[in-house]
Amino acid sequence: MSPINETRALGLGAAAVLAILAWRLVMLALGRAELYVDESQYWFWGQNLDWGYYSKPPMIAWIIRAVTGLAGSSAPFWVRLPAPILHAGTAFLLMASARRLYGGRDGGRVAAWVGPTYMLLPMVTLGSALFSTDT
Repeated sequence: MSPINETRALGLGAAAVLAILAWRLVMLALGRAELYVDESQYWFWGQNLDWGYYSKPPMIAWIIRAVTGLAGSSAPFWVRLPAPILHAGTAFLLMASARRLYGGRDGGRVAAWVGPTYMLLPMVTLGSALFSTDT
C-alpha cells in the first residue's frame, strides 16, 4: 500500500475540520442553554459599540453585535455562533502553519493531523459552545 499523498492528506484534514464544525453547529442549534453571565455582558456591551469595556477589549462585543445584527436576533445561538466558526478558522491557520514549517513531503500529512487535533482539544470543544474572552 502506498503512503497517502500530501494533497489527499490535506483534503482529509480539512474535511475533518469541517465535519467537526458542522457537528458543533448542529449541537449549538439544538442547545437550550441560556446565555451565561459573560456572554450576556458581551451582548450588552455590543449594544453600544466602544473601544473597550471596563477591563475587556472590544472585539467580542463587536463580533456579537455584527452577527446578531445580521441575523436580526439575539437568541443564544446567534450570540454563540462565531465561537465554533472562529475555532475552525484557527484550525485552518494552524494547518497552513504546520505545512509551511514541516514542508517537504511530510508537511501535508502533519498539517492534516494538526487541524482536527486542535478542534478536538477539550478547551477548544468547550470554547466552541461558549463565546467569551476565555475561549
